[in-house]
Amino acid sequence: LKWNIQRDSAANKLRDFLKWADDIREDMGYQGQVSKNKFTAFFVKNSVYWARGMLLLTFFLNIFMLATWEAPSYFWSILPDTPSYYNPVIYAVGALHLILSLFVAITFFIANLKNFTLPSAITYLAKKFTGKEDEDTGPSIEKHNELNIFGLATLYHIALVGFSAASLPLKGYFYCFHLLHIVVNNDTLTRVLQSVIRPGRQLIYVTILAIFIIYIYAVASFALLRIFFNRDDGLFCETLGQCYATSIRFGLLATLGDVIPGHSFTFQAAGLRTIFDLTFFIVITTIGLNIVFGLIVDSFSALRDEKNAALEDMSSVCFMCSIFSHEFEKHAKGFEHHVKNDHNMWAYLFYFIFLHRLEQNDMTSTEYYVFNKIKKQDIDFFPTNKALCLESIETGSEEQLDQLQEMVARLVHRIEREEDDERRKKARDEQRKWEKKAKQSMSGHRGSLRDTPDDVLRRGSSVAFRPSPSLPEAAHSSSGEDE
Repeated sequence: LKWNIQRDSAANKLRDFLKWADDIREDMGYQGQVSKNKFTAFFVKNSVYWARGMLLLTFFLNIFMLATWEAPSYFWSILPDTPSYYNPVIYAVGALHLILSLFVAITFFIANLKNFTLPSAITYLAKKFTGKEDEDTGPSIEKHNELNIFGLATLYHIALVGFSAASLPLKGYFYCFHLLHIVVNNDTLTRVLQSVIRPGRQLIYVTILAIFIIYIYAVASFALLRIFFNRDDGLFCETLGQCYATSIRFGLLATLGDVIPGHSFTFQAAGLRTIFDLTFFIVITTIGLNIVFGLIVDSFSALRDEKNAALEDMSSVCFMCSIFSHEFEKHAKGFEHHVKNDHNMWAYLFYFIFLHRLEQNDMTSTEYYVFNKIKKQDIDFFPTNKALCLESIETGSEEQLDQLQEMVARLVHRIEREEDDERRKKARDEQRKWEKKAKQSMSGHRGSLRDTPDDVLRRGSSVAFRPSPSLPEAAHSSSGEDE
């Protein structure tokens, strides 16, 4: 689960985790049923011992064969000459090897019986014959632990038993096949094989193209170079089929130019032969084989990058909350403590299994809420970007932010008030200047004009109508104003 889960984003990682949780829960339920049966439990619980015992016997048998086999006296015989003690040993150890191989195969089929699926073509034909092809069964959900009943894993375990049984009468010829079992449950070797299997379609296309190109050169060789093929050197070209087989054999192992003699009687023939040999070397040997090697190397590099990316994600990001490890190292008890105690992914998985085993009537409101979210494949209940050990830090940061905003608001208000005071001060200064200029202009204008008798009478009449001051005081004030 940890190495094969999708990690392209936090949401997809949690969604895939829910799918894996369902598959693991179903598999655990099936394994529980298997363990209750004494017959099936005997095979499944001891599966490690069966595999290791078979591998040890395989090593012993192959080393024994290396030490005792000799070339047969009869040329066409495939069975080697062996000492007199060879057959008793090979039959005794081979019988035990056959039993362990059979146990390994039985364990595989028992453990994965629930995960076997038929190929899509067979499923379609079955629905067609039963008349259920038009029924809408909803979208098919692909499970992570599905196994094709005709897949490589199934055929391999059948071959384990078949080759072990065939090795008994053939003096152990097929025990070398069982050495491949070392790949099983070995992550490094499995990835090496995946680097060849993953680009399988591209490799098939490149191989087909190379076969077609070699066929073109075989036709040219049959037409123009047939006389240079020597049977004594293994070069057969009496028919087009023989010429094609020879071209494939020597063309892929080396080049046709190296094995076909280059005798020519004219310079023109030598030039054509040069073009033939160089184009075959460039197209097949150089470009074609390098394309095959490049596909395998790129696939292996991609698998290595995926593993490194998964390892980096596991060591630097919390699986459940997607918060980086440095946050917990800085503000909490450390990243390791967090992923083991606060957000343990296995604790979540066991909680999901517990909810599916619990009756809905016995659930609390929280358990019922989470159970419904799991059924809908909804990830809203996961603590994405949240952690209790970081809440105090987040609260303190929020309080500091609020204080900072308040200080900024007071500073802005103070600046605005000072700007308003400055504007009012400027307005008062401008008003005083204007009043001063107005008084100066009024005093200059009145000093330049002489009073007429009519002005004096008009000023006196206006003063007479004032109620409070007496006439002498009014005359005195008017004279002061005239001054």
